Amino acid sequence: MIQPRAEVPPYGVFFTWDIHFRCNYSCPYCFFDKIWPQLAEENRYPGADKWIEVWEGIHARYGPCNIHITGGELSSYPDFLRLAAALAQRHFLELDTNLSLDAESFVARIPPRNVRFAATFHPVCTDIDSFLRRAVRLRDSGFPIRVDFVAYPPQLANLPEYAARFQKSNMDLQVIPFRGEYQGRQYPGGYTDQERAAVLSLGGKPFSTGQMMEKYAAPDASRLPLRNVCRMGQMYAKIRPDGTAHRCCKVKDSGKLGNLLEGTFKLLDDAAPCDYSDECTCWRAMVLGREENWLRDWVFPFRRSATEAARP
Repeated sequence: MIQPRAEVPPYGVFFTWDIHFRCNYSCPYCFFDKIWPQLAEENRYPGADKWIEVWEGIHARYGPCNIHITGGELSSYPDFLRLAAALAQRHFLELDTNLSLDAESFVARIPPRNVRFAATFHPVCTDIDSFLRRAVRLRDSGFPIRVDFVAYPPQLANLPEYAARFQKSNMDLQVIPFRGEYQGRQYPGGYTDQERAAVLSLGGKPFSTGQMMEKYAAPDASRLPLRNVCRMGQMYAKIRPDGTAHRCCKVKDSGKLGNLLEGTFKLLDDAAPCDYSDECTCWRAMVLGREENWLRDWVFPFRRSATEAARP
Protein backbone atom coordinates (compact mmCIF):
# COMPACT_ATOMS: atom_id res chain seq x y z
CA MET A 1 0.00 0.00 0.00
CA ILE A 2 1.28 3.47 -0.94
CA GLN A 3 1.67 5.67 2.14
CA PRO A 4 -0.36 8.92 1.88
CA ARG A 5 1.98 11.80 1.02
CA ALA A 6 0.59 13.91 3.83
CA GLU A 7 2.15 11.36 6.20
CA VAL A 8 5.56 11.30 4.47
CA PRO A 9 8.27 13.86 5.27
CA PRO A 10 8.14 16.70 4.32
CA TYR A 11 4.38 16.13 4.55
CA GLY A 12 3.44 17.67 1.22
CA VAL A 13 4.59 17.76 -2.40
CA PHE A 14 7.04 20.41 -3.59
CA PHE A 15 7.71 21.62 -7.13
CA THR A 16 10.27 23.96 -8.63
CA TRP A 17 8.93 25.30 -11.92
CA ASP A 18 11.22 27.06 -14.38
CA ILE A 19 8.26 28.71 -16.04
CA HIS A 20 10.33 30.09 -18.95
CA PHE A 21 13.88 31.07 -19.74
CA ARG A 22 13.48 34.75 -20.55
CA CYS A 23 14.43 37.79 -18.51
CA ASN A 24 14.05 41.54 -18.87
CA TYR A 25 17.29 42.08 -16.93
CA SER A 26 20.84 41.35 -18.01
CA CYS A 27 22.92 40.75 -14.89
CA PRO A 28 26.59 39.83 -15.50
CA TYR A 29 26.58 37.43 -12.54
CA CYS A 30 23.53 35.45 -13.72
CA PHE A 31 24.22 31.79 -14.47
CA PHE A 32 22.29 32.23 -17.74
CA ASP A 33 23.74 35.57 -18.86
CA LYS A 34 25.48 34.23 -21.97
CA ILE A 35 23.07 31.39 -22.81
CA TRP A 36 19.55 32.86 -22.71
CA PRO A 37 18.91 32.21 -26.46
CA GLN A 38 20.01 28.60 -26.10
CA LEU A 39 17.84 28.03 -23.02
CA ALA A 40 14.86 29.76 -24.65
CA GLU A 41 14.55 26.83 -27.07
CA GLU A 42 12.81 24.98 -24.22
CA ASN A 43 10.16 27.67 -23.75
CA ARG A 44 6.56 26.70 -24.40
CA TYR A 45 3.58 29.03 -24.24
CA PRO A 46 0.42 26.88 -24.29
CA GLY A 47 -1.62 29.63 -22.62
CA ALA A 48 -2.69 30.25 -19.04
CA ASP A 49 -5.83 28.12 -19.44
CA LYS A 50 -3.78 25.04 -20.29
CA TRP A 51 -1.49 25.49 -17.29
CA ILE A 52 -4.46 26.08 -15.00
CA GLU A 53 -5.96 22.81 -16.25
CA VAL A 54 -2.64 21.01 -15.65
CA TRP A 55 -2.32 22.27 -12.08
CA GLU A 56 -5.96 21.42 -11.35
CA GLY A 57 -5.06 17.86 -12.31
CA ILE A 58 -2.01 17.92 -10.03
CA HIS A 59 -4.23 19.07 -7.17
CA ALA A 60 -6.71 16.28 -7.84
CA ARG A 61 -3.93 13.68 -7.57
CA TYR A 62 -1.61 15.12 -4.92
CA GLY A 63 -3.61 17.75 -3.05
CA PRO A 64 -2.35 21.29 -2.43
CA CYS A 65 1.31 21.62 -3.37
CA ASN A 66 4.11 24.09 -2.74
CA ILE A 67 5.10 25.53 -6.16
CA HIS A 68 8.30 27.57 -6.36
CA ILE A 69 8.00 29.45 -9.65
CA THR A 70 11.24 30.74 -11.09
CA GLY A 71 12.94 31.05 -14.46
CA GLY A 72 13.75 33.55 -16.13
CA GLU A 73 11.61 36.36 -14.87
CA LEU A 74 8.15 35.00 -14.10
CA SER A 75 6.34 38.34 -14.33
CA SER A 76 7.19 38.53 -18.06
CA TYR A 77 5.39 35.23 -18.72
CA PRO A 78 2.23 35.89 -20.79
CA ASP A 79 -0.90 36.37 -18.66
CA PHE A 80 1.06 35.55 -15.51
CA LEU A 81 -1.21 37.46 -13.12
CA ARG A 82 -4.27 35.43 -14.14
CA LEU A 83 -2.27 32.21 -13.94
CA ALA A 84 -0.89 33.01 -10.48
CA ALA A 85 -4.33 34.04 -9.19
CA ALA A 86 -5.82 30.71 -10.31
CA LEU A 87 -2.97 28.60 -8.92
CA ALA A 88 -3.05 30.38 -5.55
CA GLN A 89 -6.61 29.20 -5.01
CA ARG A 90 -5.38 25.58 -4.81
CA HIS A 91 -1.66 25.69 -4.10
CA PHE A 92 0.95 27.66 -2.18
CA LEU A 93 3.19 29.79 -4.41
CA GLU A 94 6.70 31.06 -3.83
CA LEU A 95 7.52 33.58 -6.54
CA ASP A 96 11.18 34.03 -7.45
CA THR A 97 11.39 37.44 -9.11
CA ASN A 98 13.51 40.51 -9.76
CA LEU A 99 10.45 42.49 -8.65
CA SER A 100 10.08 44.38 -11.91
CA LEU A 101 6.41 43.38 -11.79
CA ASP A 102 3.51 45.79 -11.35
CA ALA A 103 3.01 45.59 -7.60
CA GLU A 104 -0.28 47.53 -7.69
CA SER A 105 -1.84 45.13 -10.19
CA PHE A 106 -0.60 42.15 -8.21
CA VAL A 107 -2.09 43.44 -4.96
CA ALA A 108 -5.37 44.23 -6.69
CA ARG A 109 -5.80 40.78 -8.23
CA ILE A 110 -4.23 38.27 -5.86
CA PRO A 111 -4.87 37.84 -2.11
CA PRO A 112 -1.75 37.24 -0.02
CA ARG A 113 -2.93 34.13 1.84
CA ASN A 114 -1.13 31.53 -0.30
CA VAL A 115 1.66 33.57 -1.88
CA ARG A 116 5.11 34.65 -0.75
CA PHE A 117 7.93 36.37 -2.60
CA ALA A 118 11.60 35.51 -2.96
CA ALA A 119 12.85 38.70 -4.58
CA THR A 120 16.37 39.64 -5.63
CA PHE A 121 17.66 43.20 -5.71
CA HIS A 122 19.82 43.78 -8.80
CA PRO A 123 21.36 47.28 -8.60
CA VAL A 124 22.98 46.78 -12.02
CA CYS A 125 19.48 46.86 -13.56
CA THR A 126 17.26 48.87 -11.21
CA ASP A 127 17.48 51.58 -8.58
CA ILE A 128 16.97 50.99 -4.89
CA ASP A 129 14.12 53.50 -4.55
CA SER A 130 11.80 51.83 -7.06
CA PHE A 131 12.70 48.37 -5.80
CA LEU A 132 11.98 49.25 -2.19
CA ARG A 133 8.73 50.95 -3.14
CA ARG A 134 7.42 47.74 -4.74
CA ALA A 135 8.78 45.52 -1.98
CA VAL A 136 7.23 47.61 0.79
CA ARG A 137 3.91 47.78 -1.06
CA LEU A 138 3.74 43.99 -1.27
CA ARG A 139 4.83 43.51 2.33
CA ASP A 140 2.34 46.04 3.65
CA SER A 141 -0.39 44.27 1.68
CA GLY A 142 0.29 41.06 3.59
CA PHE A 143 2.67 39.21 1.28
CA PRO A 144 5.67 37.65 3.05
CA ILE A 145 8.75 38.74 1.15
CA ARG A 146 12.43 37.84 1.33
CA VAL A 147 15.00 39.95 -0.49
CA ASP A 148 18.32 38.54 -1.69
CA PHE A 149 21.39 40.44 -2.84
CA VAL A 150 24.19 38.73 -4.78
CA ALA A 151 27.60 39.58 -3.35
CA TYR A 152 29.12 40.22 -6.78
CA PRO A 153 32.55 41.82 -6.17
CA PRO A 154 31.81 45.15 -7.95
CA GLN A 155 28.65 45.53 -5.82
CA LEU A 156 30.31 45.02 -2.45
CA ALA A 157 31.40 48.66 -2.03
CA ASN A 158 27.76 49.78 -1.88
CA LEU A 159 26.60 46.94 0.34
CA PRO A 160 26.62 48.93 3.64
CA GLU A 161 24.50 51.66 2.01
CA TYR A 162 22.01 49.16 0.63
CA ALA A 163 21.78 47.36 3.97
CA ALA A 164 21.08 50.66 5.74
CA ARG A 165 18.31 51.55 3.28
CA PHE A 166 16.62 48.19 3.75
CA GLN A 167 16.95 48.46 7.52
CA LYS A 168 15.33 51.90 7.41
CA SER A 169 12.39 50.33 5.57
CA ASN A 170 12.22 47.54 8.18
CA MET A 171 13.15 44.93 5.59
CA ASP A 172 15.84 42.29 5.82
CA LEU A 173 18.43 42.06 3.06
CA GLN A 174 19.79 38.54 2.67
CA VAL A 175 23.31 38.58 1.22
CA ILE A 176 24.18 35.46 -0.75
CA PRO A 177 27.60 34.54 -2.15
CA PHE A 178 28.47 35.10 -5.79
CA ARG A 179 29.15 31.86 -7.65
CA GLY A 180 31.29 32.20 -10.75
CA GLU A 181 34.39 33.81 -12.17
CA TYR A 182 35.40 37.45 -11.90
CA GLN A 183 38.73 38.86 -13.06
CA GLY A 184 40.30 35.42 -13.19
CA ARG A 185 39.20 34.38 -9.69
CA GLN A 186 36.62 31.71 -8.93
CA TYR A 187 34.03 32.64 -6.32
CA PRO A 188 33.01 32.22 -3.54
CA GLY A 189 36.48 30.81 -2.85
CA GLY A 190 37.98 33.93 -4.41
CA TYR A 191 36.69 36.38 -1.80
CA THR A 192 39.39 38.19 0.16
CA ASP A 193 39.23 37.90 3.93
CA GLN A 194 37.74 41.42 4.11
CA GLU A 195 35.12 40.68 1.45
CA ARG A 196 34.22 37.37 3.07
CA ALA A 197 33.76 39.08 6.44
CA ALA A 198 31.44 41.65 4.83
CA VAL A 199 29.34 38.95 3.18
CA LEU A 200 29.05 36.87 6.33
CA SER A 201 28.29 39.86 8.56
CA LEU A 202 25.13 40.60 6.57
CA GLY A 203 24.20 37.03 5.67
CA GLY A 204 21.63 36.03 8.26
CA LYS A 205 18.44 34.08 7.79
CA PRO A 206 16.60 32.31 6.25
CA PHE A 207 19.60 30.74 4.55
CA SER A 208 22.88 30.04 6.27
CA THR A 209 25.28 32.19 4.26
CA GLY A 210 28.27 30.59 5.94
CA GLN A 211 26.99 27.15 4.97
CA MET A 212 26.47 28.28 1.40
CA MET A 213 29.96 29.76 1.24
CA GLU A 214 31.54 26.51 2.38
CA LYS A 215 29.44 24.23 0.18
CA TYR A 216 29.89 26.31 -2.97
CA ALA A 217 33.58 26.91 -2.43
CA ALA A 218 34.59 23.32 -1.70
CA PRO A 219 31.71 20.85 -2.19
CA ASP A 220 32.28 17.52 -0.53
CA ALA A 221 31.19 14.99 -3.14
CA SER A 222 31.81 12.10 -0.76
CA ARG A 223 29.47 13.19 2.00
CA LEU A 224 26.60 11.14 0.56
CA PRO A 225 27.14 7.45 -0.23
CA LEU A 226 26.43 5.98 -3.63
CA ARG A 227 22.85 4.95 -4.33
CA ASN A 228 21.25 6.92 -1.53
CA VAL A 229 17.55 6.23 -1.10
CA CYS A 230 15.96 9.65 -1.52
CA ARG A 231 12.41 11.05 -1.58
CA MET A 232 13.22 13.40 -4.46
CA GLY A 233 10.86 12.30 -7.22
CA GLN A 234 8.33 11.09 -4.68
CA MET A 235 7.82 14.36 -2.77
CA TYR A 236 9.51 16.77 -5.18
CA ALA A 237 9.85 17.43 -8.91
CA LYS A 238 11.73 19.98 -11.01
CA ILE A 239 9.74 21.20 -14.02
CA ARG A 240 11.34 22.64 -17.13
CA PRO A 241 9.65 25.25 -19.39
CA ASP A 242 8.56 22.58 -21.89
CA GLY A 243 6.70 20.72 -19.14
CA THR A 244 9.26 17.95 -18.66
CA ALA A 245 9.57 16.93 -15.01
CA HIS A 246 12.77 15.63 -13.43
CA ARG A 247 13.36 13.98 -10.10
CA CYS A 248 15.61 16.86 -8.97
CA CYS A 249 17.79 19.60 -10.41
CA LYS A 250 20.80 17.25 -10.70
CA VAL A 251 19.27 14.13 -12.20
CA LYS A 252 18.30 14.66 -15.82
CA ASP A 253 17.62 11.84 -18.31
CA SER A 254 17.67 9.03 -15.74
CA GLY A 255 15.30 10.92 -13.49
CA LYS A 256 12.52 11.94 -15.87
CA LEU A 257 9.00 11.72 -14.45
CA GLY A 258 7.07 12.49 -17.63
CA ASN A 259 5.69 15.74 -19.02
CA LEU A 260 2.96 17.88 -17.46
CA LEU A 261 1.77 19.36 -20.76
CA GLU A 262 1.60 15.95 -22.43
CA GLY A 263 -0.27 14.36 -19.52
CA THR A 264 2.44 11.79 -18.79
CA PHE A 265 3.72 13.19 -15.48
CA LYS A 266 3.63 10.97 -12.42
CA LEU A 267 5.54 11.16 -9.14
CA LEU A 268 7.32 8.06 -7.87
CA ASP A 269 5.18 5.99 -5.53
CA ASP A 270 7.98 5.64 -2.98
CA ALA A 271 11.49 6.78 -2.20
CA ALA A 272 14.08 5.32 -4.55
CA PRO A 273 17.86 4.98 -4.91
CA CYS A 274 19.56 7.81 -6.78
CA ASP A 275 22.21 7.08 -9.40
CA TYR A 276 23.65 10.56 -8.88
CA SER A 277 23.89 10.57 -5.10
CA ASP A 278 27.64 9.95 -4.99
CA GLU A 279 28.05 13.43 -6.53
CA CYS A 280 25.18 15.16 -4.74
CA THR A 281 26.22 18.15 -2.62
CA CYS A 282 22.71 19.43 -1.92
CA TRP A 283 22.05 19.75 1.82
CA ARG A 284 18.32 19.70 0.99
CA ALA A 285 18.38 16.21 -0.55
CA MET A 286 15.54 14.18 0.98
CA VAL A 287 17.71 11.24 2.05
CA LEU A 288 15.93 8.62 4.15
CA GLY A 289 17.26 8.40 7.67
CA ARG A 290 18.76 11.90 7.54
CA GLU A 291 15.60 13.90 7.98
CA GLU A 292 17.22 15.99 10.71
CA ASN A 293 19.55 17.43 8.03
CA TRP A 294 16.92 18.55 5.54
CA LEU A 295 13.41 18.57 6.97
CA ARG A 296 13.62 22.13 8.28
CA ASP A 297 14.42 23.32 4.73
CA TRP A 298 11.16 21.95 3.35
CA VAL A 299 8.43 23.69 5.36
CA PHE A 300 5.03 22.95 3.92
CA PRO A 301 2.62 25.73 4.96
CA PHE A 302 -0.54 23.68 4.52
CA ARG A 303 0.68 20.92 6.81
CA ARG A 304 2.96 22.04 9.60
CA SER A 305 4.68 25.05 11.09
CA ALA A 306 8.46 25.40 10.72
CA THR A 307 8.88 24.20 14.32
CA GLU A 308 6.74 21.11 13.79
CA ALA A 309 8.41 20.25 10.48
CA ALA A 310 11.83 20.31 12.11
CA ARG A 311 10.85 17.63 14.60
CA PRO A 312 11.88 14.01 13.89
